[in-house]
Amino acid sequence: MNRLQAWWIIHTTPAQDRVIYALMHGHGYALDIARHARLNIGRVYATLFQLERLEVVTGAFEEAPAPGRLARRVYTVVPFLTSTLAHPVNSPRAQRYAQALAALDG
Repeated sequence: MNRLQAWWIIHTTPAQDRVIYALMHGHGYALDIARHARLNIGRVYATLFQLERLEVVTGAFEEAPAPGRLARRVYTVVPFLTSTLAHPVNSPRAQRYAQALAALDG
């Protein structure tokens, strides 16, 4: 984990939280993330760009798109974040985020 990633874990925005939550639940395409996170597509792309710059998320084009379709970009969470979120910090802020993000599934 680099210093930028460590800083990100402490200083996240609500949009970043929602996008990460959607990615952690198997939504790898921007449009799927927008639907799951209930954000507009412009906010999703801006957030994904920020998260890629912070090296928290990686994006790559599909290897074999459907015939007649352009390759879509698939986003994934980097392994360090997956393991970090699997063992969350037990703090009031972390608990509020967990409750807010769980409400999105509701």
